[in-house]
Amino acid sequence: MTLAAEGTYERNTTAVRTALLNIRKGEPQAVIMIGAYTPCAEFIKLAKQLKVNWKFVNISFVGAEALATALGDQGDGVIVTQVVPVPTDESIEAVKRYQAALKTLEGEHKPTFGSLEGYLAGRTAAAVLAKVDGQPTRAGFIDAVVKTGKFDLGGLTLQYGPDDNQGLDDVYLTVLQADGKYKSVTSLK
Repeated sequence: MTLAAEGTYERNTTAVRTALLNIRKGEPQAVIMIGAYTPCAEFIKLAKQLKVNWKFVNISFVGAEALATALGDQGDGVIVTQVVPVPTDESIEAVKRYQAALKTLEGEHKPTFGSLEGYLAGRTAAAVLAKVDGQPTRAGFIDAVVKTGKFDLGGLTLQYGPDDNQGLDDVYLTVLQADGKYKSVTSLK
């Protein structure tokens, strides 16, 4: 693939108009956005005013729920890659356990990508600590991760090695729906 165009904006602003106009000159099919949810939402809204026919793709950094809220009724079809599965997908045992854990908390807590990621990080830390010999130390923790290698959290297997600290290597594609919820997809066609 060849990059059709590139646009940048000043951090901590929503000054995205120049970036949009620069990208429009390249006549792209899709725009991959890396930024906070407010400027990304502004960019998408402005692009839709110009009636461009682009696919908008964001990475998980954007904050999926915040982006959906900021876009309102203009978010239908926006793609967001995720580092965890959809937090309502109870076909995955780890997600089912996460949802059960949410129900034990006081107040109302809606499932979110960010809280699922935090839950999985906590479950991973607990699984590693269970493998540490003796009193937990930083070195002991790292040694337990490398020696154990694989951790099954319930349908999600994290894999580690001497030169691999990624854990979960999957990328989950999600598409924002008209109702403001994300749907998991396996293809962008």
